[in-house]
Amino acid sequence: MLSGGPLETFSVWFAMNGESSFPVKTCLSLTWVTAESFLVAAIAWSFAAWIWWHWREQRKLPGPFAWPLIGCLPELSANWDRLHDWVLEQFSDDRRTIYVQFGYPDVAVFTVDPANVEHLLKTNFSNYPKGESNCNLMRELFGVGIFTTDGELWKEQRRMASYEFSSASLRDFSTDVFREYALKLVFILSRFASTGADFDLQEMCMRMTLGTTCKIGFGVVLDCLSPSLPKIQFAQCFDDANFISYHRFVDPLWHVKRALNIGRERKLKHCVKVLNTFTYNVIEKRRQEMASFNTKPAQSDLLSRLTDLCNRGGEISHYVDTALRDMILNFIVAGRDTTAGTLTWFFYMMSSHPEIADKIFDELSTVVAVAGKHSEELTEESVVEFSKLLTYEKLGKLHYLHAALSETLRLYPAVPLVSVCTLQTLALCSKMVVVW
Repeated sequence: MLSGGPLETFSVWFAMNGESSFPVKTCLSLTWVTAESFLVAAIAWSFAAWIWWHWREQRKLPGPFAWPLIGCLPELSANWDRLHDWVLEQFSDDRRTIYVQFGYPDVAVFTVDPANVEHLLKTNFSNYPKGESNCNLMRELFGVGIFTTDGELWKEQRRMASYEFSSASLRDFSTDVFREYALKLVFILSRFASTGADFDLQEMCMRMTLGTTCKIGFGVVLDCLSPSLPKIQFAQCFDDANFISYHRFVDPLWHVKRALNIGRERKLKHCVKVLNTFTYNVIEKRRQEMASFNTKPAQSDLLSRLTDLCNRGGEISHYVDTALRDMILNFIVAGRDTTAGTLTWFFYMMSSHPEIADKIFDELSTVVAVAGKHSEELTEESVVEFSKLLTYEKLGKLHYLHAALSETLRLYPAVPLVSVCTLQTLALCSKMVVVW
């Protein structure tokens, strides 16, 4: 009886019969081919089984269809320009929490359930940080500002911002700036109304809020709302950098593009360079100005106040120009886009519900104690005089206006999508488990 494996048995049988027409080398070749074929077949079978298992498991999860490996990226990329509408289409009255696979193994849970939102952003907030992966996507633009940090660093910046914005001097300065730029916007809108020309209302609001945030944040006056409405390089680069950074969420090759300095990543590098040059020049100029005032800020803007704290060895004396740059740019995106978007939707709602606009006008007339007039009877001088009557204290008495703005924010949130990660596997209030 012969023993051994198939190759040994096969070779010995030919030797006993005295035949050599089938060499041993041929046997070896056939054996390796058989082994390779078996390995390829096993891999193909395993892959097919994994696809079948993935398809079966995916059908159990509420949400858009996900392909193996690439998940929902094709459909997500195709709908990126209408992301919020696409996400909303995935929900229904009985399906308020869904799974969206960005590609293996990343799985995100989208929810519009009020109980889940409260759980994520309020009652259990500490267990849902932004996450390092999310922060890295925006790091070139926002650095280590409040939008790209977690933990103690985030708490420190939030505490400092809350302290500064609660100060009476910055509040009074901000009120004057808002009034100044609101008047500029009103006069431009009046000009469009008189000529009947078409215009982009959101762009006008963006110009106004960019002007206010830059003056409050930097103490810099940008010519955003001059009659010619010139293009502002800082604004264009800021918008482009923001869009490209945000688009990284659906671009799995952005690391490669950044390393090769091609495509959108090359443009992002240029935009960030323009922003940095502008910002660092302003910071250096402010340091020089404040040196001549010893420790007293020359202006009331946020940058002057933070620089003053540095000079006096205050709580942020360890901050350098890079940190100041990050904090100011984060402040701009927080105050510019959110306010402009809310104002645009508010004006849209007022045009859709003129009876609400009439009630707001009546409330203004009562609180400010002026006789009601039709808008076509107002002159530039009367508008300026009216704006001076709108003090910080009187704005707090405009309850109906506050309610209308709150309803606008409810229907059209300024930040409609918030992305967080989990520190551990946790159950949402809807009995679903988050695995991020």
